[in-house]
Amino acid sequence: MRLRDAALRGGRLALAHLLGRAVPFHVTLSVTQRCNERCVYCSRSDEIQPELAAAEWCGVLDELRRLGTERVVFCGGEPLMRDDLAQIVAHARALGLRCALTTNGALVPQRRDVVTMLQTLIVSLDGDAAAHDRNRGKGSHARALAAIEAARAWNIPTKVNAVFNANNARSLDWLVEFCQSRRLPLTLSIMRSETSPLWKEAAGHRLGDRQVRALLGRIIAAKDTSRCIVFSKSTFRRSRQWPDFARDRISRAEVGRRSVEPPCSAGRFHCIVEPDGRLFPCVVTIGRVPALDVRRAGVARALDRARRHGCAACHAQCLLEVNALFGLRPGVLLGLARTYLGGRME
Repeated sequence: MRLRDAALRGGRLALAHLLGRAVPFHVTLSVTQRCNERCVYCSRSDEIQPELAAAEWCGVLDELRRLGTERVVFCGGEPLMRDDLAQIVAHARALGLRCALTTNGALVPQRRDVVTMLQTLIVSLDGDAAAHDRNRGKGSHARALAAIEAARAWNIPTKVNAVFNANNARSLDWLVEFCQSRRLPLTLSIMRSETSPLWKEAAGHRLGDRQVRALLGRIIAAKDTSRCIVFSKSTFRRSRQWPDFARDRISRAEVGRRSVEPPCSAGRFHCIVEPDGRLFPCVVTIGRVPALDVRRAGVARALDRARRHGCAACHAQCLLEVNALFGLRPGVLLGLARTYLGGRME
């Protein structure tokens, strides 16, 4: 079933490429900025936005489905802080959308009503207890582990997401062993730290460029023996070539006519909708490029505006991987299949 679904999605994506269409196949819905933790590299909870009501989110989902959306990821803040989230997720499932949710884990054991409707639960875990708690607060590691165990007990496929900075750069081996032993997919990212309202105190926890490249080299080497690591070697290699990790992105104006590989797919094949309804190409562009409110402009018009974001490249591993996937790069597609099928990941 998984292979058939992947083939069907690939066919729809290939057709969109052929016709030059924008189809928001994957959409992140940031349903709240409220959060019950205070991570050192995230300021989402410091500037609370108005939130779309559940009925408004359901309307957004209706329009997304008509436009071709296949998968939505609920995030925040901490999305499980919304008491009405089950209503929104249930509507998405009724539309036939695949649903994932990113969480710090603290509320997972109390929110079975939401978690058991998901196809994937993504738990943030930055390493062993000391490393994780330095990033996310005392006791947060234990809560994340409890969330993983609860989801697995409910037979919900679970993935671990780790963000590396100076506080946890030595946690790679621990994370790989933890995920490998439990057959959990593991996504690894370098913390974004450009001066921005988005990233709070991130700059103070930044690794130097040499340290980042050394860490990425270790991840590339670990890929040879650890099938739990999701992103491809090519993604980590491209990220390793980034000239200055204190910068999040480079604009199209800076590179001119020079081609960038893989080309950015944000605003064409995926996007993010903020709690107040503004639609941005991706998380890196929030507040940095103009955006339209989906309630006033509609999703299609807001997406058309998001396509013209002016970005050329970034070092974000998740975005590089997504760009390669939506670019139908064979090596990345095969690597993903090996991780989930060959390694029998959840």
